[in-house]
Amino acid sequence: MIRALVYVDPDLSSSIALRYTCQLAGMFDMEIQAIHAHEPEAHAHMIHTGWARRTWEKIQLEESKKEIEQLLNAEKQYCPVSIQPILVTGDPKKEIQEHLEKGGYDLFVEGIRRPLSPKSLSKKLQSSLYQSAPCPILLVQNLSPLSKVLLVIRERPTTKAMLSMFNSLFKGAKWSHSAVIPEFLATSVSDKEAREILEECGFDVENVHRIKTTTEIAKLGDYGLVAIGVNRGKRDKEPLVEFVQHFPSPILFCWA
Repeated sequence: MIRALVYVDPDLSSSIALRYTCQLAGMFDMEIQAIHAHEPEAHAHMIHTGWARRTWEKIQLEESKKEIEQLLNAEKQYCPVSIQPILVTGDPKKEIQEHLEKGGYDLFVEGIRRPLSPKSLSKKLQSSLYQSAPCPILLVQNLSPLSKVLLVIRERPTTKAMLSMFNSLFKGAKWSHSAVIPEFLATSVSDKEAREILEECGFDVENVHRIKTTTEIAKLGDYGLVAIGVNRGKRDKEPLVEFVQHFPSPILFCWA
């Protein structure tokens, strides 16, 4: 069973992320756990401690609970599994990280608005949450049919780590797989080596594309999911952000 933790806010991005995760739940044995962290407003420090503070926080959390329940109820018709929310007060990144570490989840999912901002995407990838995530992260931008998957080929260790994580999550999926070698992310990988890596990890791909610039991404077509291996640390920052921001598909980040 895949255990997925999905971060939700009462907005369209969260609705899309939930619906996409529910598509996955229709294909795999999956448990979906939603989480929402109510972050205290900036003026919260003006409220005294004690009874007044606790009462104010309780009211705020109850309002958040109603909004999240409305969101989940709206998505019920699209989801084959029941989703119960975890509602907490605090910094969302810290709360998510704590639940990921303690809950033994296989996947973390969150929605993000299109078009992707390089600045916001870079900040997200370099955040403590992403850099220390104990599982792959699925960043959902749009709803896409889950029939075609694009595997991004990088250097051998990073690619093998990604393929291993992908297999552990979605082994047996009836998807067609294609691969792409972005030369600006995998300058030394030949087409032959790419196929060797894929075969070693048990992947039979329809096509292996090679692109030199991000302007060629549009030629690749539409995919229901793009999977890419990510190296921890800052060295992945600029080329990775430049590459990912051009894809409208949901992106699965697998940590090397």
